[in-house]
Amino acid sequence: MLFCSLGDYPSYGYKCNFRGLGIVLKGEMSIIKFTIVGKPVAKGRPRFYRRGSFVQTYTPKETVSWENWVKLEAVKYRPSDLIEGPIRMNLEFMLLRPKSLPKKVIFHIKKPDVDNLSKSIKDALEGIIYKNDSQVYQLVCRKVYSVTECGVSVEIIYDL
Repeated sequence: MLFCSLGDYPSYGYKCNFRGLGIVLKGEMSIIKFTIVGKPVAKGRPRFYRRGSFVQTYTPKETVSWENWVKLEAVKYRPSDLIEGPIRMNLEFMLLRPKSLPKKVIFHIKKPDVDNLSKSIKDALEGIIYKNDSQVYQLVCRKVYSVTECGVSVEIIYDL
């Protein structure tokens, strides 16, 4: 098995072709990689309210705002056609380190939880990068502390 310099990801014999931030593998796989700067927001639960005899739902404003920001950034890396096949996704959430926290602590183990953080990214990329977030068959997420800035690093690996 051959490896290209994509970190821990094997190329399975495909030749690597690097194009700016988006990395494309010649052969059967392709990678879209980008970073979204901003404080990651977990997917908020839908809220309910009553209008007369009807119950209506809405998504919290903070969640809608974050998802719109993700969409705005992701459009820059949109493939020519929406991805229709299986997708592997790697997400790294970078959250600001409190000044009182020792420097040896690397991983963020407090709220927001990684499940809801990843839901907001997957939902925002639906219709921009891929057709449906159910296409994601492997999701690797981690939360780390950052000294400089908040954000999320997104890597999408798919078959051509």
